[in-house]
Amino acid sequence: MSLNKQATFDFVAEKLLKQGKACTNGPWCAYGDGKGNHCAVGWLLPEDDKELMEFTGNIYGLLQHFPDLRERLGIDSEQDEQFLRNLQRAHDDTGPCMPREGDMKGSLRHFAVMYGLDESILDRAITE
Repeated sequence: MSLNKQATFDFVAEKLLKQGKACTNGPWCAYGDGKGNHCAVGWLLPEDDKELMEFTGNIYGLLQHFPDLRERLGIDSEQDEQFLRNLQRAHDDTGPCMPREGDMKGSLRHFAVMYGLDESILDRAITE
C-alpha cells in the first residue's frame, strides 16, 4: 500500500476546514483533544486509541513510537513521512500565536501548491 497524497490531502483538508481551528491541548497542538477535534495527522488515526490521540511529538516520533502506523497509513518512503510532516505543519502553523494563526485554508492552499495537488477541495469544503 502506498500513501495516496491527493486522497490524503482531500480527506484531511475537508476535516480541518469543517473543524475550523487548530486542535490544541493547552498551548500545544494535539493529535486529538477528546472533543472530536484533531490535527492533520490525527484525522488519519483511530480516534478511539487514546494513547495515539494523547501522544506528544511530531510525526517522526509518532512513527518511531508506533511503528505499525507506517503500514496503516501507507508510508513506504521518507518522502511520505515528509509529506505528512508538512501537512501537519499546515495545521500547526494556524494554531494560537503561530505565523498563520486562524488561516487554515491559506495554509492548506500553500501546502497543495507546494506538492502540485488539486486544491479544489478547499473551495468545496463546508466550513462551520
